[in-house]
Order: sequence, then C-alpha cells, then structure tokens
Amino acid sequence: MDTLTTSVDRVKPIFFSPFVMPAWIRRASGALPPGGTLGLRVGDMSDSNGPWQTPCCNCPEHAAWNVQETKTNVVRAVSAKIRLWRDSVGTDAVAAGTRLAGPTDLLAEGVEPSEYFGDAVAAFSHELHPADTQCVFYTVADVRLDPDTLSAEGRCLIRGGGTCTARVSVVTESWLEEGTVRLTSDGGLFFSGTPGAPAASALTFQTNGPPGSVDAVRDFWLGATNGGPQTLTYVLLDPYGSTFLSTNLAVEAVIDKL
Repeated sequence: MDTLTTSVDRVKPIFFSPFVMPAWIRRASGALPPGGTLGLRVGDMSDSNGPWQTPCCNCPEHAAWNVQETKTNVVRAVSAKIRLWRDSVGTDAVAAGTRLAGPTDLLAEGVEPSEYFGDAVAAFSHELHPADTQCVFYTVADVRLDPDTLSAEGRCLIRGGGTCTARVSVVTESWLEEGTVRLTSDGGLFFSGTPGAPAASALTFQTNGPPGSVDAVRDFWLGATNGGPQTLTYVLLDPYGSTFLSTNLAVEAVIDKL
C-alpha cells in the first residue's frame, strides 16, 4: 500500500477480510471499538542480525556475520482514526517517525469510526529498509445489545405473550459505508420498534445497510410466544456477507407472572 507513507486517510483501501497480519507484527486484531484498545507487538524476539539468528534479509547491514545488535523498527504512518501508545492510554504516544528498538508492545486505541473496512492503518518498517513496509489494518466499529435489566444469571427476563413489552437498546457505533447490520431472534422471540406492538406486526429479522445509516442507539421491544430461553443476535456483516462483529443477548421468556 504505497500511499501509506504519504496519506493514509484520504485513500479508500482495498478490502481486507477481516485482517492482514504481517509475520513480524503480533497480537493485532481487525475490529477495534471506538474508545477501546487492542494490543500488538512490532518486531520479533528473534529479530536480530546475530550469528545465531536467521537474518531477515541478505543486505550487508543484516548479514549474519555482522556484530549482533537488536534491529530498530520505525513507525512510518498512523491513521487519524487510531492512536498508538507504548503503555496505557494517555502515556507515551507513538506517532509517525517513532523509532522502536527491538520487539515493542503497543496499544492501538480507536479514535474515529471507520468509513471502510480496514481503513484505520498503521505502517511500520525496519529502519534500514523504509520501503519494505508492513501494515496493520483495523476497522473501528462496535455493536452491542443493552437490555434494561439482567438477571443474576446474565439473562434478560421478559414476559411472554402476544405483545412487545421488554425494551432492549441496539447500539451501532459505525460510520461504515459498506456492509450491513442484522438483528435476528430465534424460537418464539420477536421484536418491534414500537412498544406494545402485537406479535402479528413484529419482526424476527431486520437488516440495515450500510451500518453508518444506523449509527445510533435504537430502542426495540421484545416479546415471545414461547416460554424458556431465547437468543437475540446483532451482527455486523462485511461486504461479502461474512460476520465481522457479533453480539448475543440471552433472553428468558416467562409466560406466568414474573
């Protein structure tokens, strides 16, 4: 991705599903919640030019006959959608041009929601090989299901019957201009955007796209024709229809009075 060394935010990237992990960048992930953090490691414990290590390349500087030294990696570019930190958030920020001596653990923090999958990018390379760039590709987005109340067992208790009475907040944090979000229920569970809606007008399946069109907290009301355990599922799908993010809510429908 040659444009990373100049402007990583004005270029619509090609789609990576869900994440491309270079061999020497460890513990990174594709989905990064806004305001959340994920760890990654730049460099490798065996990455040196010592006589007992396999050199990363055949250049004279990294040939095995040289005196052993730990290689230095350099941060070449960081998208404005993320921040990089050495330790905890707010401590020792890592920006483009920062030199990382040896294997370095970093924190990636989601700052601004993604518009395209994989558009929150950080690029790195060895100090002696600036053109040999390795990248991590994050998608800053999140989906959640927040019920009004939960039981001690972590289930959302609802009154079974013919109407939608139990409120659940469906949270979408996304500016994505591609892909979809999908809300589904199983068994006898149904939902509606209208409180008190009858089962006949309620839904068991709803898809919205693109996800950025529903970047909000939306309230839905649940009902169930059957008692017992049910599941409400909310997923973020990539442009190919594969699940990128998913969250589930365990629901217990009680037909008798609670």
